Amino acid sequence: FAVRPGAANVPAIARVTAPARALVDAAVPIVATIDTSGLDAAGPIRIEVALEEAGVAVDRQTRDVPAGAARLDVPLTWVPAGTGATAIRVRARVAGAPETASVAADAGIEVTDTPYRVLFFERRPSWTSTFVRRAVEQDRRFEVTSRVGTSRGVSTATGPAPDALADAAALDPYQVIVCGAPDALTAADVRGLAAFARERGGTVVLLLEQADAGLAASLTGVTGWTPWSEPDGIEVRPAAGTAPLRATEVAWPTGRAPGVDPLVTWTRVAADAGSGASAGAGATGGAPARAVAWRAPAGAGAVVTSALFDAWRFRADSTGFDDFWRLTLAEAAARAPAPVEVRLDRTVVAPGDPIAARVRARGVAAPTAAGPGAAAARVTFSASRVDASGAATPVTLWPGDVGAFEGTIRAPDTPGVHRLVVTVGEARGEAAFVVRDDARAAGEDGRDRLAAWATSHGGRVLPAAEVASIGDALAAALPVEVRDTAWHPMRHPAWIVPFAALLGLEWWHRRRRGLA
Repeated sequence: FAVRPGAANVPAIARVTAPARALVDAAVPIVATIDTSGLDAAGPIRIEVALEEAGVAVDRQTRDVPAGAARLDVPLTWVPAGTGATAIRVRARVAGAPETASVAADAGIEVTDTPYRVLFFERRPSWTSTFVRRAVEQDRRFEVTSRVGTSRGVSTATGPAPDALADAAALDPYQVIVCGAPDALTAADVRGLAAFARERGGTVVLLLEQADAGLAASLTGVTGWTPWSEPDGIEVRPAAGTAPLRATEVAWPTGRAPGVDPLVTWTRVAADAGSGASAGAGATGGAPARAVAWRAPAGAGAVVTSALFDAWRFRADSTGFDDFWRLTLAEAAARAPAPVEVRLDRTVVAPGDPIAARVRARGVAAPTAAGPGAAAARVTFSASRVDASGAATPVTLWPGDVGAFEGTIRAPDTPGVHRLVVTVGEARGEAAFVVRDDARAAGEDGRDRLAAWATSHGGRVLPAAEVASIGDALAAALPVEVRDTAWHPMRHPAWIVPFAALLGLEWWHRRRRGLA
């Protein structure tokens, strides 16, 4: 038997999924994973989850717990109003329970006003690229640079756009490169884009206008296409949940490599079989969802391929076109690593808590057999913890795998915002963490493993409120068995000793009295 401390029917927050960094005034998606395995209320259970900033609830969601579910993901949204490191708190409880029966977990997010840098590159003008560019130019989260080839040897540019894509140094400042009319790219352009994705860790977006990517086909990994056209238009659905898009011409790959993440899919229903499509070879009624836009991994980065050839024509019918591309490019830019990327396993901690730090720097050699200091000797490396007062304390980080350094730092005793600052060569990276006296960490409390252990031994888990009943529970689980047993103590061989002593005493007593 085990006794679970705390009030009865209290959920646990297993995990809070939040980005380490976010842009000011942009909606930040946060997911709270609630552990419901310990809830034993009769009937349906509803969970209330609130997102708090500085003690004020900024979002609140209520979800029903499906029968038998041990985990429940609850999406929340936070819109930061200012820059800097901010601690947010997720609070969960069973609907209708008092505030004292709630649990909380903290997460830290560093809010910046540095926009995402996106390069639009077209060897020839592209309608799709033009309208995607217009969609993101209206969003202040993006800093857009473009170069469009208008004729042979003539191009127009906005901002310091590179003339070609072969120079890795010229592409390094960007997180995303969007290529319109990719079939017009040169071999040098394709090599530069491949290096940008694999080595820089950026995302390359290919906006196809036909089922032929030209030399850029090596980036897509697609060897064959199935085109489809429908004069009345078809509706395709983004996986991100934005409004549907429409197009009259799309295509999907005949084969797909593992690890591909569909971004937009189209499911052809049986009613389309007699629609008179002009290019429906290979598509049959009831076919599975076809990916007409997808993301594929490419080294440290990714390649997004869109075969929505003319979806831009229907952009005025709904906000789906603009919303989809803004969200897709923002997520792609957020994935791109900084020159020195500093990650902390915890960003809201109590004074003195340990924090595991991991630093990854682009272009830093891996450790060799010469010893742990060999990799660090190839570059100038320094790491220090900068307190809220500005005082810097050196910390030690050791070389790990390729281009990575790892170590553990100790949170200072002073509450406030502190930073881990790392310099590798001429590049600099940092990560902020918040020290709070009342910090709450998310994590599984092991109640499911405790219940499995107890029940496997014939017991169960009792909440603290029912601890008085543990005696009755033990009595029921360990019944007393009464059996009648015959006992003959005088038959034991050990009785010969006292029997012989008594006989001797009697003989001595009779001799004293003169009796025979």
